[in-house]
Order: sequence, then structure tokens, then C-alpha cells
Amino acid sequence: MQVTVMLLGSYALVTATALPYALVTYILPRSTGLNPFVRRYVEYIFEIGWMANPYSCILLNRGLYDYAQRLTCGGCALATLTALNNFILQTMHAD
Repeated sequence: MQVTVMLLGSYALVTATALPYALVTYILPRSTGLNPFVRRYVEYIFEIGWMANPYSCILLNRGLYDYAQRLTCGGCALATLTALNNFILQTMHAD
């Protein structure tokens, strides 16, 4: 049971990190003309967040929610991402 939870948690962690990274660095720039400086800043946040602590990357991508929502009408996808992040954070602290 614990192995299953750990594997699902790892999958969710990678997904929660990869989706916002792809959204902000690849999808949004093509659809909205995101400033290259902002794009590099976002990449930097993800690189530092992942190297320092994978969970900090989740917290950092939550901070991008408002910014990304202003750039796109894809609020539904972002709301799903936020819900996934919240689930992971609650799971982490449910010892």
C-alpha cells in the first residue's frame, strides 16, 4: 500500500511540475507572445525550485497561477493544476 502511494505521489509530483512548466514556457508564449525575459525568469524559478527541493517547485508554480490566468482563458486547466497541487501538499502533511 505504501509503495503504491509513493509511486502515485511521485507521478503526481512530476506531473505537477511538468505541466505548469510546459504551460508557461512553451504553450503560453506561442499563444500570447509571452515576453522572453519573463519566460527565462519562469524557467529559472523551476530550475532552482527543483534542485533545492521538489516540493518547493510545487509551491512556486502556485505563485504563477494568477499571472498565467491573466494571459490565457485556460482557467479550467489552471484550476485543475491548483487542485492537484493542493492535493499533493495535503498528502505531504497528512502524516
